Amino acid sequence: MITQITDAMVGKKVTCKIHSHIIKDAKIQKTGDNYYICQNSKQGSSCGSDKLGYSYSWCVNNGSLEIMKNNNLYDLELVEKALPIFN
Repeated sequence: MITQITDAMVGKKVTCKIHSHIIKDAKIQKTGDNYYICQNSKQGSSCGSDKLGYSYSWCVNNGSLEIMKNNNLYDLELVEKALPIFN
């Protein structure tokens, strides 16, 4: 589970829960200092015009675990796992 969203995660596919609604297809976006979860299920604060191909965005401000919980976002996980490096 992600406990802090970072700039390196922008554009990455994620899964999460907003309120009690399970979101299986979403991506992280950043506008200004705020992070957003772009997805097609729950309308929230708009991140602007670039929702990465999705209809809605959900604001999680600075992306900390505390703020995510305050904004009713839970169980945020990356779908794209890092590939092992072979030498």
